[in-house]
Amino acid sequence: MLFSPNDLLSPSVPQLKLSGANWVEFAMRFCNVMHGKFLWGHFDATRTPAPSSRTSADSSHTPSYILGTNGEILDWDCYESLARSLLMTRLPTSTAFIVNELSSVQDMWNAVVSKYTYKGAFSQTRLRCDFLSL
Repeated sequence: MLFSPNDLLSPSVPQLKLSGANWVEFAMRFCNVMHGKFLWGHFDATRTPAPSSRTSADSSHTPSYILGTNGEILDWDCYESLARSLLMTRLPTSTAFIVNELSSVQDMWNAVVSKYTYKGAFSQTRLRCDFLSL
């Protein structure tokens, strides 16, 4: 499987700020781009195929496996690597070090969502307090 320049992440997806101040925008844009690249199944637990449904016999497979149809385990692994790479390019370094140790993109995404949902809410509260004190 070969990757193309289209496998780069759109510049419309911002770098996630360590403070979480842009979490809502980042999550919205990142999710939409991953859907557009047919990679969202790697991030969403409800879309991940069960290991028993993976096969490696058919070499004429198309990337539609990502959407949950039949496919090769090799293709899933290649797209998993691509999804991992795209996520890591937009994370702050300290966050990237933490999630890099996780075994799947789904686990990485869940850790990022958990961390930045909290940070985003905290950041919004802080901004509101700052605004009200003006």
